[in-house]
Amino acid sequence: PAAVISMLREGVEARAFWEYLRVIIVHRVWVSPLEVGTWYMDYESQFGTIGVAAFPRLAQWLDVMPMDMANVIGLTYIPGAIESISAGAGFVFSYYAYLGNWSPVICILLTLTLDGALVVYTRLTPRLLVPAMVGVALALLSMIQGDFTVGLVTHGLIPGLVLAAVVNSFDRSFHALRRTKMSVAM
Repeated sequence: PAAVISMLREGVEARAFWEYLRVIIVHRVWVSPLEVGTWYMDYESQFGTIGVAAFPRLAQWLDVMPMDMANVIGLTYIPGAIESISAGAGFVFSYYAYLGNWSPVICILLTLTLDGALVVYTRLTPRLLVPAMVGVALALLSMIQGDFTVGLVTHGLIPGLVLAAVVNSFDRSFHALRRTKMSVAM
């Protein structure tokens, strides 16, 4: 919406808007993630499976030197890239480089665990259901170009569901207390 408003304010023609949409947005949403994903697969075919080192927290717990794979991939495949580059890909691609042939099975299992959100949804009051679903949808968008664990924790899928469940329990308690007070007053 902000881009559309800016273009209208600046007097950009509709044709230029559709060109912008086609070239910039479609490329960013569809082409870039797939292109970067192929870099991860190529890296794995050239250098082998990365393993636990690709999962920084797990690597630290297992006393393995962690690797920032998004940075390694960016520096490997983009000539002249700045040192802080981060070439993230969807977890389906990156996990292939991290875990090799086991990655499809692991990705399917991880994706099925997302159905755990349904357990929270079924217990939410109607008033909290839509905000919780919006929060989860936004967190899921991060998985297009990021690792599964990043989407779960850093981008808020799990914290959002926990927060919704906590707020929901307070909301139910508040309404139960209010109903009790109203029935006692009558």
